[in-house]
Amino acid sequence: MKGLAITSMILGILAILIPAFTCGLGAPVASLFALIGLIFAAVSISKYNNAGREDGKGMAKAGLVLSIIVLAGNIILIFACGGLGILGSTA
Repeated sequence: MKGLAITSMILGILAILIPAFTCGLGAPVASLFALIGLIFAAVSISKYNNAGREDGKGMAKAGLVLSIIVLAGNIILIFACGGLGILGSTA
């Protein structure tokens, strides 16, 4: 369970860093990372709730919040930059 929580948080952090270091061009990839992190966080929180444990639930919640914020921000960034046309289309 703790592995899923750690993975979700790492994916959320990577999803923040990728667009920052690629000037927004990595937003589609970062959105994919955030979506996967969101899934891992939801599964981890569900497993913690079923087991009645609290030892890593905070990390899973942090991964969930990070993934939601990054996913929303990257979707806004993708649409603001003209969809996926930022990937090299010169139309």
